Amino acid sequence: ASARFDRVRRVGDLFPLTAAGVLAAAGCLVAYIYYGRERLDHILLAVGAIGLGLVALAAVVVLFAALLVWRAVRRAPAGEPLRAECGHLTPTGFRLPSLRWLPFVSVRWSWVSPRAEVHPVRDGRHLLERVRPSQRDHFASVVRRIEVGEVFGFARIAFRMRQSSGGRFAPWIGGLHHVQVAQGLSGGDELSH
Repeated sequence: ASARFDRVRRVGDLFPLTAAGVLAAAGCLVAYIYYGRERLDHILLAVGAIGLGLVALAAVVVLFAALLVWRAVRRAPAGEPLRAECGHLTPTGFRLPSLRWLPFVSVRWSWVSPRAEVHPVRDGRHLLERVRPSQRDHFASVVRRIEVGEVFGFARIAFRMRQSSGGRFAPWIGGLHHVQVAQGLSGGDELSH
């Protein structure tokens, strides 16, 4: 059942309109056709036309932004194997365009496999990825779910990308790498005098 739900979600991720977008488009369509054209209500005719235009514009902008982000991800290098400690933020070297020049568009992503919290940091025209793993793991690749949407919630597209750079999540060692071992208390080198 979980695999079936995952497949349905992947197909749904590629449909550009959200449930709010479908409801808004349906309401505007009813206002435009039934009340505006058939009953000659000019106010609802204008509201329906403007609402349909906004939903269509949101879908087109999200499709364009998703294409830009998808191209940037495809061009991203594999990078070095990742070494991170559980519970601490670690930069991965992965980055996406922030699309600040495109109004009302947001870019988010998460790790599907292995599990880790993603905390993007804005750096000029890019969003830099930092992750916080919660449990130890050893992995050969990273699968990210990247979501491009607009702020009103009418349109959203998500897709998954696999990056072949592997890595390891180790337990947090805290201050152990700074510990000074007293040489006088350590054992000998097991060689006789």
